[in-house]
Amino acid sequence: MPEVSVIIPTYNRSDMLAQAMRSVLAQTYRDFELVIVDDGSTDNTREVVEGFGDPRIRYVWQENQERSAARNRGVAEASAELVAFLDSDDLWFPEKLEVQLPLFRERRDVGLVYSYCVRIDERGDFPYPQDFLRDDTGVAIQNMHADLLAGNAVLTPSVIVKKEVFQAGGGFDRSLSTSEDWELWIRLSELCDFGFTSRPLAAFRVHPGNSVKDLDRLLKSDFEVLDKHFGPDTQEQRLRTEMRLYLRNGFTALRNGWPEAEDLLAQAQERASESGSGDAVEKLLLTHAVGGAEYSSQGRLEAARILSEASRIINSHGGHVAVRKCLRDFWAYWAHATYSLRDHRGTLQCISKLTGMLALPVLDRGIWAITTKSALRMLSSRASKRRVFEIERELPKIVLPDIVSS
Repeated sequence: MPEVSVIIPTYNRSDMLAQAMRSVLAQTYRDFELVIVDDGSTDNTREVVEGFGDPRIRYVWQENQERSAARNRGVAEASAELVAFLDSDDLWFPEKLEVQLPLFRERRDVGLVYSYCVRIDERGDFPYPQDFLRDDTGVAIQNMHADLLAGNAVLTPSVIVKKEVFQAGGGFDRSLSTSEDWELWIRLSELCDFGFTSRPLAAFRVHPGNSVKDLDRLLKSDFEVLDKHFGPDTQEQRLRTEMRLYLRNGFTALRNGWPEAEDLLAQAQERASESGSGDAVEKLLLTHAVGGAEYSSQGRLEAARILSEASRIINSHGGHVAVRKCLRDFWAYWAHATYSLRDHRGTLQCISKLTGMLALPVLDRGIWAITTKSALRMLSSRASKRRVFEIERELPKIVLPDIVSS
């Protein structure tokens, strides 16, 4: 019997499915089975799976019932005591199983292990440098219940869970159209501790097929999750979670130029004021702006534009956002990021934006440049001690065959 059953649910994604499967078969740890649950595909998914000819692969077909049912079916078919999830448009890095499995062996109270995920675009490139400017050596074991009530930090492609824990928690809730993973992690966090490694071990693909188009549906599911897990004695905590949900969706609307943005961000500010955490909106705005910005001059400018517009909306509804401070912090971050990526021209552009944003006199600009240079050196020194970009060399081995043939 294998130690791990890897579940890939899929529906009409034969083009991306092959990449996902290759990323599993490339694992340095080999004792696993791969269960493909075809949720009623009408394309050539079966032929793609059978073309691999690997005895560790099992193909399961069912009538279309959506991804929660497909994942639950995969777990039911799994023969191992540990179950890992990977969606058919996402990828694993080769050491994923090798790095995560020891956490189960070292601590019997750990029922689920997850990792940090990086984001890739449709072609498998890494447009978001902040994903690499992190300490990737941390390991933590903790009770995640309170953290998960504040929002979902556990991405499904990174998860390995004990099958008995998954079944005791009841599996994915098929009544939820979205947020079913977040809701399940909340339930499982009441049953066991979670293990976490900050090393990026999975890649979440951002592409048109998985972009959020129906914010009303997403918010409806989110609030159904809140109704299930917040009681009358946790109203203040619920308000803070609602603030985060409105802010996340409001920022999505801003990025796409949708008219719902103003109302959603106003709702976020209202919840923040009611919960006594008005300044949190400013920090979260900056996080969304930086986190969603692509590594390009145009990407930085677009993120700054969105952040400025978001700040205007929040301020117009009685918020406490200091627009110039948000923008200053944004450009400071990008100065750090571009320097760490050895883009010296981009660094100079960011410093120029910083000094312009602060409207400093000439003398003070010189002092600011010295301070910034010192900060950049420190961050560069930290980053050089990490294997920051090794995954950029690993991923083409998985993605390249499809790119070449397309």
